[in-house]
Amino acid sequence: MTLAPESGVVLRVGVNVDLGRRYYGVRRIRATYPIGRLKITEGKASLRVTRFGALPRNLPLPLDLSPATTCVYVRHGWPPGVGFKTTDTVHQVWSLHPGRIVATLQEVGFQICS
Repeated sequence: MTLAPESGVVLRVGVNVDLGRRYYGVRRIRATYPIGRLKITEGKASLRVTRFGALPRNLPLPLDLSPATTCVYVRHGWPPGVGFKTTDTVHQVWSLHPGRIVATLQEVGFQICS
């Protein structure tokens, strides 16, 4: 995937997003393909959930991740995907092509976790 600087790339994926604290008894939002979205733009990746009928408006979504605070890694197993690791938590994206996603994230400045 090549990234156009002004538009970015929007991918349909499954997501597992840590909200940071409990909202209505839920700490993580999990959404399967095609309800999750990963938007990669220059210097930022955004995780969001679409078409969730009763999703409260005060949730911290979309979740914006920057290369300065987040590293990425390929998640093996089923389903394969990409992990976003911050100092506090891990967010995951499920996709059948995690290598392509990691390569695109590296183009915009994300580092591989050591």
